[in-house]
Amino acid sequence: MALFLRRLIEHFSVGILTSVLCTCFLLNVVDTTTKAVVFLVMLLCITLHIIHFCSCLAEQWSFTFDPIDYYVINIAVSLLYAAANITMAVKNVEPIYTYIFLPYKMFTIFDVSKVTSAVLVNLIMIFFIIIVPIASRPRGKNRFRGY
Repeated sequence: MALFLRRLIEHFSVGILTSVLCTCFLLNVVDTTTKAVVFLVMLLCITLHIIHFCSCLAEQWSFTFDPIDYYVINIAVSLLYAAANITMAVKNVEPIYTYIFLPYKMFTIFDVSKVTSAVLVNLIMIFFIIIVPIASRPRGKNRFRGY
């Protein structure tokens, strides 16, 4: 349970922090009339979030003794984050949605709805939960699991 709360806090806090920073950057520094620039800032924001997310996943994977715990905890946290994200997209809570979930609006640049964009980006985030253990396992030898 403690690990679940830790992952939940990490996921929400870093996601919101990067979103707020990138939104402030967009509003105060960048010319937002160019779609390509806005997309690049959103891409930078989601990349920062993914890098932190993957480092947390790799750390948990290297210290966990039960892969089922890893998947259950991280998929549950990602689904809670996705539920909050998609709910706010459906309710169209602007500008709060932009400040909290800016990178999840990334595909709206391509005339996709906010809800569809949020679903797509959340699927990408869940994809990383599956990929990190595969990418971080040692090559050529069995991974020690403590038993």
